[in-house]
Amino acid sequence: LSPRTDKIVGRKKEIKDIKKAIKETDTRRVLYFVAEGGIGKTRLLQEVDNLRKRWCVHIIDLYHQKNHSPSGLRRAIVDNLGENRFPEYTKQRIAFEKKRGIGRRGKDLEELRAALDDIFVQEYNRIAARWRIILRFDTLELLQYEHDSVQDTCLVNDVDTVVKNWLLRIIPKLQNTITIFAGRPRPQTEQEFQATYTNAGCLFTRYELPAFSEKESKQYLDLMRQKFPQQLDQILLSNEPPDTFGVSEGKPIRLALI
Repeated sequence: LSPRTDKIVGRKKEIKDIKKAIKETDTRRVLYFVAEGGIGKTRLLQEVDNLRKRWCVHIIDLYHQKNHSPSGLRRAIVDNLGENRFPEYTKQRIAFEKKRGIGRRGKDLEELRAALDDIFVQEYNRIAARWRIILRFDTLELLQYEHDSVQDTCLVNDVDTVVKNWLLRIIPKLQNTITIFAGRPRPQTEQEFQATYTNAGCLFTRYELPAFSEKESKQYLDLMRQKFPQQLDQILLSNEPPDTFGVSEGKPIRLALI
């Protein structure tokens, strides 16, 4: 990741739309941000913390192994919203884990596994009846079995399809919620998510994040200069300073490398 600026650069339209979604009530909003690596998707997700402090679940990054299962996704949400607000779900999850731990298999275990989602949704919606909740999921490209060169180089595997199915099945059931996804372009996943959520009555909006303009690139470097004054002064005040915008093409990660 490129160094994070204390103040976000650009993204005025996207932030305006997120603010608008926050002010709404009783809608199920899905915002899907798409861009190549190094453009600033994660930084935009982080900025949501400055727009809404409470009931904004921590970013759930599908890069991490702990988020590679429905139980992992539920756990991330429950832990952040407060386990005490999910008493029945917590009770049934513990019962399920005990049965699985002693090697139990069969119909009763599968029924309990299926019931966990229903209990989770019921208790989640009890919270959402009082407060608007924001969910954020990063690195969504791992949901599609389609590698890119960066994934291959870094040995990053796709997430099991059960995670994608859980997101497609459960997110539409979560009331009064804004769900924000961010990932690299994956047309198949984008189309499937849009069709499923739209058919379920969610308000779906896709955004393609552009690189910085020349003005925004300068603003980013100015902010970096405040954080790393000595290093950037040596570069920008040299006899032959680089054409930062031309070299970086406005991509934050390339500006950071300069």
